[in-house]
Amino acid sequence: MGLKYLASLRTILAVAYLRKGNIEKFKENFYKIFDDLKNSGEDIFKIINYLNQTFILIEDEKFEKIADEINKVLKFSTENNIKVEILRLIEKSRRLNMNLELSILEKLASSKFEKLLVKK
Repeated sequence: MGLKYLASLRTILAVAYLRKGNIEKFKENFYKIFDDLKNSGEDIFKIINYLNQTFILIEDEKFEKIADEINKVLKFSTENNIKVEILRLIEKSRRLNMNLELSILEKLASSKFEKLLVKK
């Protein structure tokens, strides 16, 4: 018998590591979140949006180191029909000359403005 809220606990732990700058421990816990979500009845929307908001608010140097993880959250969002805020992610990634996966962003863009930004 496992913990009912293991994905939530692992999310909080991963975010704490990210904020402290321990990218290796962040990544170690981050990828386990998605396995835990498959086996729980947790609110996927809350977890994904918490991660997304964390990515938007972290320092630029940390943001640059986790591009693969940001793309994973965005891809997971499209696969599970979860609406996430992409405007600030696009702005931040462009300012840092980072490329997020265009095909994923296109699927998440809901307004004409978002679609225009993704194409540029």
